[in-house]
Amino acid sequence: NALNKLIERTGSTGGETLRSAWSGETIGQKNGRVETTRTAPARSYACGLVIGYQPTTVLPLLADVESGTPQRFGYCWAVDPSIPTRGARVLWPGEMPSPFPPEVPTSLPAPGAIVAAPLPAMFGETIVFDEAILDELYEIEHAKNTGTLPADHPLRDPYRSQHPVFRVKVSSLLALLEGRRNVTLEDWRLAQVAIDTSDRVRIHLQA
Repeated sequence: NALNKLIERTGSTGGETLRSAWSGETIGQKNGRVETTRTAPARSYACGLVIGYQPTTVLPLLADVESGTPQRFGYCWAVDPSIPTRGARVLWPGEMPSPFPPEVPTSLPAPGAIVAAPLPAMFGETIVFDEAILDELYEIEHAKNTGTLPADHPLRDPYRSQHPVFRVKVSSLLALLEGRRNVTLEDWRLAQVAIDTSDRVRIHLQA
């Protein structure tokens, strides 16, 4: 797969660009001519990436743990036992509805097309976290930076090193999908469920 080749190639910036985009940093390339210079300034964009891997082709991505690339992905199965049998299949499920509540500004295409992302202006607004979540994040960072994180703590696993930030992102998305800009303890709990599920898929692939 093309992404694996980019990650493995000596001198390639593909993995570095992915990691930078995950954090909303400046990405792109500067060349000698204006027409060949392409950059996206930090915090000026939103990036989402979905990749379809086979269980064996995902291994080069998982092996890039030292650089921090696999820690920035969530993992899920494409196999779904709940898919209807041929006799129970839905021939026409109808037009694709918008997942956003009416009060959330969106820029949607024609009915039946893929749902577009929220307007860029949305991303300039602040998302507020429950105080208990902020306390938890502080304690984690304090323990990591003071060397007091227990030896058996899950975040000692290199593959889980980005989990606190990952959980912030997932819980924020859950709040936005409900038209809220405040992340609740329930959002925080559900985000951990999603991350735990992702971990189980990753661990199975590694095994």
